[in-house]
Amino acid sequence: MKKKSSSSAEADRSAARSREAASYLELEGERFPFLTSRANPRLQLARSIIVSSAARREHHLLPLSGEREIQRAIEARCQIASLLVSDAWLRDESRYQKIRRTIQELRHPPADRQAPLETPHIAFVDDETLSAIEYGDRKSELIAIAHYPERTREGLPLSHQSLFVVLDQLEKPGNLGAVARSADAVGATALFVTDGTQDLFNPNAIRASMGAVLAVPTFSGSSEETLQWLDAKGCQIIALRGDARTTIWETELDGPLAIVLGTEAHGLGDRWQRPHIRPVRIPMHGIGDSLNVSVAAAVTLFEVLRRRHAMAVPIR
Repeated sequence: MKKKSSSSAEADRSAARSREAASYLELEGERFPFLTSRANPRLQLARSIIVSSAARREHHLLPLSGEREIQRAIEARCQIASLLVSDAWLRDESRYQKIRRTIQELRHPPADRQAPLETPHIAFVDDETLSAIEYGDRKSELIAIAHYPERTREGLPLSHQSLFVVLDQLEKPGNLGAVARSADAVGATALFVTDGTQDLFNPNAIRASMGAVLAVPTFSGSSEETLQWLDAKGCQIIALRGDARTTIWETELDGPLAIVLGTEAHGLGDRWQRPHIRPVRIPMHGIGDSLNVSVAAAVTLFEVLRRRHAMAVPIR
């Protein structure tokens, strides 16, 4: 059978796109739903997952926007439930071939990746309609809805050099994402969010983390249960406090370690003042008395990495 030229294939796709009344696109022998109305149930569900933390928790689904976030989710072995593709991807041959490879990877993952529990639902969407369901003023032309990562504390890999990050009473998803990005960069074992946001997969958290919040095992819970779990694992716990006498530079950072940080506005509460929890501070020489929690986390985490690298000891 004679293979169509790229220009002929593009002409076929253009003809398919022009049939606005049609509910499907015929692309190289495959049929894909073509959605043009925001009233479509799949688009309504996607919109609710994008904008509503309650919907995310109810359905255990999270939104992904753009190629990078989707690829990071795939690499983190997240199960993709649906992929919504703007018809703008059909207007250029190289972009079309790229999205076709993505679709094939979702349907037939490489041998080293977990097979999908369900076949992802893939649909093309009118560009204007897809933009209307996006978060804020984003315009990615590619949206995926994925299942929450399936992780448990009991399944965490533990070693003599495990490193945990605890964020207490954190509310801003952008800060969560920025801390997750640093935690991923140093190879942290897990991230705990205590007595704060339960919306771990807010679109701003995912974007600020560059997808790292999907790769670093992240859990929410109470400070008490998290403290009990860390104690049971034999972790040294250090709490960053602006009024601590000891600096991070003077603190022993070997062995299983948990670093606890509070918000810039309120710091850490009494719950993290226990005899076995070591208060430490980051040395500061200016007029300010605190750092943004994401900056403080990065400084501390990379000090741990520097120390352990000097000893040639991996964190995990």
